Amino acid sequence: MKETVDLGGGHTLFQPKGVYPCGTDAVLLAAFAAERGEGGRFCDLCSGSGVIPVLVCKRRPDVSFAAVEISRTACEAAARNAAENGFGGRISVISGDIKCVGALLEASAFDCVTVNPPYMKAGGGKPPKDELMKIAVREELCTAADVMKAAAFLLRDGGSLFIVHRADRVEEILRLTRENGLSPKLIRPVLHEAGGKSKTFLAQAVKGGSGEPEEKPFILYENGAYTAEAARIYGE
Repeated sequence: MKETVDLGGGHTLFQPKGVYPCGTDAVLLAAFAAERGEGGRFCDLCSGSGVIPVLVCKRRPDVSFAAVEISRTACEAAARNAAENGFGGRISVISGDIKCVGALLEASAFDCVTVNPPYMKAGGGKPPKDELMKIAVREELCTAADVMKAAAFLLRDGGSLFIVHRADRVEEILRLTRENGLSPKLIRPVLHEAGGKSKTFLAQAVKGGSGEPEEKPFILYENGAYTAEAARIYGE
């Protein structure tokens, strides 16, 4: 894993050992939220090294972030990334547990919440040996239900949650959004190529919304090259 990653446009990401590295999921989620998020007050849960706040701020000069992360190592990296990318005044890093989010932030204070949460349930799969990496990929310290409860608490009425998660948990995730007063609006299964099988999905859910969600696949490659949509994201 590279300790420093080039994000383009003169922006970089510091990701020390033990902090989950930036990948496709984070890049797509940041672009998804930047394009569709209304309003300028964002909160990123399970923020890690702060990659999503940095990428969104890079695209949206009107946005500011509260970035909540439980790992002190990751918080230090996130604060460094905010400062070194010129977003120190727009990204506030908060060290804390999202299960106690009411002690960290005000209710209904945010237009949008973003989250790239742990994908695997506690006890599932083969965990990383590194303890910090383990809590980043498995629901050791917070569950999907905890994430939805925190997002619902933070969002104003009409505000949007933007989440990326594993495709094999899509029904569970959508059920949890609804149970917390968040109505799924758009679901984007992420496909390597058209006709392939999705491993992850992006979703937008609106607090107090209604109706059935639209489904629109996000296709990364066509004939061995990025699709126009993917190329636009990675070219920004």
